[in-house]
Amino acid sequence: MFDHPTPREALLIPVTRLRHLCRQVGLAVARRDSIPVLETVLIEATAGGTTFRTTDLDIEIEVTAEDLVTPAAFSACVPFLLLQRIAGSLTGVVRVTHQPATGAPEHGLARLTLATDDGISATINLLCPPEDFPVLTPPDAHPEAWPVMSIAPSALHRLMSLTAHFVSTGETRYYLNGVFLTRKPDSPTLRAVATDGHRMAIIDDATEAPEGLAAIVPTIAVKSILQLIDRHANEDVTIRIAANRIRMTAGAIRMDCKLIDGSFPDYTKVIPSYPIQRTATLTAGALGSLLPFATERSAAVKLADGRAAVKSPELGEASVPVPMVTTPEVPPGQAHGFNLRYLTAQARITPTFQIAMASPSDPARITSEDPDALWILMPVRF
Repeated sequence: MFDHPTPREALLIPVTRLRHLCRQVGLAVARRDSIPVLETVLIEATAGGTTFRTTDLDIEIEVTAEDLVTPAAFSACVPFLLLQRIAGSLTGVVRVTHQPATGAPEHGLARLTLATDDGISATINLLCPPEDFPVLTPPDAHPEAWPVMSIAPSALHRLMSLTAHFVSTGETRYYLNGVFLTRKPDSPTLRAVATDGHRMAIIDDATEAPEGLAAIVPTIAVKSILQLIDRHANEDVTIRIAANRIRMTAGAIRMDCKLIDGSFPDYTKVIPSYPIQRTATLTAGALGSLLPFATERSAAVKLADGRAAVKSPELGEASVPVPMVTTPEVPPGQAHGFNLRYLTAQARITPTFQIAMASPSDPARITSEDPDALWILMPVRF
């Protein structure tokens, strides 16, 4: 048990705030890395505010809390998982103090002490000096000079949430492991594209994009944006993009991330333009009724004659009625098949959507109430 520091000497942080800060920077922490400093969070506390920064050398997240101040400034690389566990066990307000390293053998390491008013106190040995903490984007990269765009938080959240499910997880075509930011053809506005080779999302926004924009934002950055951005905030998000970096600044939050090095394929060549022969309106509820009979990940939904059906060799068959419009050119008995897992994933982001089909071998177009969103889905055999 350690003596409680006085409020004048301590950095005072409400425990709920500390937990929230850990959640914000947690995605950039390396797990079980051979470089110990990458498993820490760099805390820099001053009389003007406190910053929390983490990095795994591919992504860096920094959160600045201007209201968390201390007259006794310090910098410390604190083991992240330990700090997170301690924060999860405390209540109230935690008083944080830093004890620099001394020459005495028994007290050689710098330490960080966390204490609460109910008598709980914990001291963390700081094994990594703060000067060892790496910087992902050095100042001489001049990020302030990178091409920049400002986008509303709700718009950025929409772009990422409507494309995230379509990012590839395969290792062979690594250039598909992210969301492609570019300009809409023949327009200066922003477009986001993602595909896994079986389906594709093409989402447009009215935000003006830098000329020549072609950046593949990796999955970890997409997840971080969705976690960090408050889509109801009023202040625009600033995005700067260089040849191999993206920097996002949203209020007190800054995220730097390496872009995927590669060329995104020409997605415009696979947007279907042939005449539509059949349309069907699908809902999350209808697709959910078919899931119990989907015993395989590749289970196909058969769309024909106003019904959606799925068949299982072991369990039998289930079908639900769906609103459907078919042109006279469709031959009797013609059916279209699509992967049920992909359709239910679509229903999670658009609970009601319309799927427009040409021939059974052609990719289908999926639309929703959002006029600036389009999804493409490849058919399957059934």
